Amino acid sequence: MTDLPDQDELPAELLAAAESWAERHGVECHRGLACHEGWKVGDWPSRHLTDLVPVNCSCGATARLFLTMDSGGDPGANVGRFGELCGFTCPAHASHPHRLNIQ
Repeated sequence: MTDLPDQDELPAELLAAAESWAERHGVECHRGLACHEGWKVGDWPSRHLTDLVPVNCSCGATARLFLTMDSGGDPGANVGRFGELCGFTCPAHASHPHRLNIQ
C-alpha cells in the first residue's frame, strides 16, 4: 500500500486533483490516501493533532520520518493517550540526534 503525504503538504493544484480522483473512486481523500494508520517504517507522518510543522535537526535540516508507532494496533501498545509516536532522523548525517513527535 502506498502512503502519500498529508493534504497540507501538497501544492493546491495537486490536492485538487487528488480530491477529484478520490471523489470519483469513493475514497475519503484525507485518511483514505494519506498517512496510513499503524506501525510503519518511513512514509509520511500524520498531522492530525497539529498543523504542518516540520521537525528539524539541530543542524537545521528538515528531519525525515523513520518510524511510526501507532497505539491500538498490533502489538497493542499505547503511546501517550492512544496517539502515534514518530521518530525522525537527520538526512544530512546519521550521527545527529533523533527527534521525536507525538500526534
